[in-house]
Amino acid sequence: QEKAQREEKMRLEKEAKRLEKEAKDKAQREAQEKAQREAQEKAQREEKIRLEKEAKDKADREEKIRLEKEAKDKAQREAQEKAQREAQEKAQREEKIRLEKEAKDKADREARERPKTKLTKREGGQGQS
Repeated sequence: QEKAQREEKMRLEKEAKRLEKEAKDKAQREAQEKAQREAQEKAQREEKIRLEKEAKDKADREEKIRLEKEAKDKAQREAQEKAQREAQEKAQREEKIRLEKEAKDKADREARERPKTKLTKREGGQGQS
C-alpha cells in the first residue's frame, strides 16, 4: 500500500510538473504571439503614416508646381497683353501724327497753289473796287 501511495504521489508530481511546463510553454507562446502581433500592428501603423505623409508631400509638391505654373502663365499673359496694348497705342499715336502731318501738308500745298488774287464778293472777299 505504501508503495502504491508512493507511486501515486510520484505520478501526481510528474503530472503536476507536466501541467506546469505546458502552462509555462503556453504562456510563453501567447506572450510571443502577442509581441509579434503588436510589432506587426506598429509596423503597419508606421507604414500607413509613411504612405499618408508621402501622398501629402506629393500632393503639396504638385499643388506648388500647379500654382507656380499658374502664376507664370498669368505673368506671361499679362506681359503679352501689356505689349499688345503698348504696340496698339504706339501705332495709334503714329497714325494720328501721320494724319496731322498729311492734313498740314495738304493745307500748306493748297495755300501755295491758291491764286494770290482778291476774292470777289461772291467768293467771300471784298470784291473789285
